[in-house]
Amino acid sequence: MSDINALAVSKGISDGVLRIVVTGEIDAIAEKEFVAHVLDAIQATDAERIVLDLDGVTFIDSWGLRLLLKGRRQADTRRVLLTLMISPDSPVARLLEVAGVREMFAYELAD
Repeated sequence: MSDINALAVSKGISDGVLRIVVTGEIDAIAEKEFVAHVLDAIQATDAERIVLDLDGVTFIDSWGLRLLLKGRRQADTRRVLLTLMISPDSPVARLLEVAGVREMFAYELAD
């Protein structure tokens, strides 16, 4: 039986943009999978821009925030723009606001 809140990641590249779609929960339990699929993709990409679609994230905690900040640092080091796709009322948006780091990321509004 699968856990409906488990982290799931899909990736694709088009027109120089790497799109990474993340659904489920981003927390300490999901760290290994997040690193393997998201952070490693950021590190390895030749894309000019990365869109990290987090609209399907149902839960994120401080551990998940740490992973997002690490991804931003990796993108900055590679001189790649990392854009988060989120809904304004999403768990990710709320955490970024409460933590005071919302302005550290570029955004696109999810449909």
